[in-house]
Amino acid sequence: MRLLVAVFFSLLLAVLLGGIVERGGQRYIGNPNEQVIPAAEFFRVFPEKKKTASVVDLGLYVDSLYDLDLSKLTFKARGWLWYNWTKTPMIQGKIDPGQMGRFDLNFLDESDVNQEISSQQPVVDHGAAGDTSYWNETSFDAKLAAPSINLRHYPFDRQELKILVTNPVHVTGELIYRIQQFRLPPRVFNISGYKLDGISYADEIRIYTSNFADA
Repeated sequence: MRLLVAVFFSLLLAVLLGGIVERGGQRYIGNPNEQVIPAAEFFRVFPEKKKTASVVDLGLYVDSLYDLDLSKLTFKARGWLWYNWTKTPMIQGKIDPGQMGRFDLNFLDESDVNQEISSQQPVVDHGAAGDTSYWNETSFDAKLAAPSINLRHYPFDRQELKILVTNPVHVTGELIYRIQQFRLPPRVFNISGYKLDGISYADEIRIYTSNFADA
């Protein structure tokens, strides 16, 4: 039995979509309740979003992957997210660097999540050229949903576990994650009966329909 771990770094974008969007002759998005598309494809269609957004370099270190529950379609993960940036995105017209440490993962239950920001105020680095950058990190230990588990070929099954990292505060025009590093050492893979077959990650945009534009 083999297990593939995939990590998806995503941003939350809530928009009102009324049909097919066509830019440059390309049919783009219909009217889904939720759609996930590659970030590069999204920004080709909406380049203005990339120009206005703050870019946050993001890394993930998983120090334990454990407790796979095939009956409840869940697993647990523990690790760290670290992030640095130069331009702090605004919230309702105000700058609040302390909000940068808030993340949503694919939690099954918000009450079963331990998430802690190392410092309520980020570390500030003043460069020699007069530029300023910020750095912080957030630890997490949580039960995550794994709805894609399929036991049709058990005990010779190959499963994929996803760790979905999203931003609960900002929309895509305000903030963009840029993946810098992802580490999951094989020794911290603690799911009996399976072996780690591979690791991948993707930079995606999650689009939700709502009654509010960019809400």
